[in-house]
Formats: sequence, C-alpha cells, structure tokens
Amino acid sequence: RVQGDDSWGSKYSVLKQHADATFITQYSSVKRMLKKEFPNTTVLTRKAIDHGLRVRTSKVVMVEPEELPDFDYAWGQDLEIIRLCYLVKL
Repeated sequence: RVQGDDSWGSKYSVLKQHADATFITQYSSVKRMLKKEFPNTTVLTRKAIDHGLRVRTSKVVMVEPEELPDFDYAWGQDLEIIRLCYLVKL
C-alpha cells in the first residue's frame, strides 16, 4: 500500500524526496496508488518501458528491487537511478 504518510515505511520518505523523478513499478495497481499520492510525478510500469516507452527525466526511482530495464536514453546524458530495496541480514 502507498499511504500519504510515513506508514508505508522509509520508501515513502524517499519517494517524497525524489518526486521530480520518474517512478517505475512492476505493478499497475502500485502505479495507480502512486499517481494518487504523487499526481505531478510520472509513474510508469516496467512493461511500458520494455515496450518502448521512454523515460523523459534524468532521475529514475525503481520502486521494487528488480533488474534494470534497457533505458533508451540520449548518449552523453547522465541518468540517476535509485533502487528501493531493503537489506536483509541472514
């Protein structure tokens, strides 16, 4: 769940700090929730990226830990990628 407070954990705080980025999620349900909380932020699904939709910002937040997509981005431009994940000690 994506809630409009810190009950979603530290991920929500990171998303608030990077609302100028493009958020990429694996799930359309998470995309809908993120769009409600961040109406001015571009939120895309991984499937859309894999089917050729281009990221228009220089900063990307990967909401779930996953392999990075093949970003079709202009040569010579930096792309900042933030991957949200938790470390687990075994």
